[in-house]
Amino acid sequence: MKLIPPWSAMPATLRADSERLLQRAPRWLEVVCAAPLVIFAFTLFYGVAMYLRFHHYYGRNFREKSLDWSVSGIEALIGVALLGLAINLLRGASRRSDGGLFSPTALRTWGVLFALFPLVLILVDRSAILHFHLFFLCWSAAIACMALAAKRGSARNHEDSPRPIE
Repeated sequence: MKLIPPWSAMPATLRADSERLLQRAPRWLEVVCAAPLVIFAFTLFYGVAMYLRFHHYYGRNFREKSLDWSVSGIEALIGVALLGLAINLLRGASRRSDGGLFSPTALRTWGVLFALFPLVLILVDRSAILHFHLFFLCWSAAIACMALAAKRGSARNHEDSPRPIE
């Protein structure tokens, strides 16, 4: 039985565009995209360093201090993740077999988070429904993550499948 990928039903022009989007990016684009990641990571590290330097001036009770430490820890983790992505982009080599930065599982996870984010915003503040552009941006990011995860996952499964004997 021949497996037909879901994107094979797309028109030829869209299929050609999606194949073009999965091609390797030019080297200059990788370096240009890594620069803001490095800057943002160091900005987060600077925020953590300033908190560590002046934390005795902040929160007076345990609840405030624990919140500050939690936020600083999350900032440090995000900074490490961004710096790792930037280093992979600057090196020009990926540890992944498909050459991507994220695994299909990570892409699916981010897709779910992007899809749920507008709903959480509505639960927190009802007036967020007026900002429909956030919904479109988040849901388009969710769709892009899910589509790329499906494409990479099916390409990996297709390559791993044994060839029929002829």
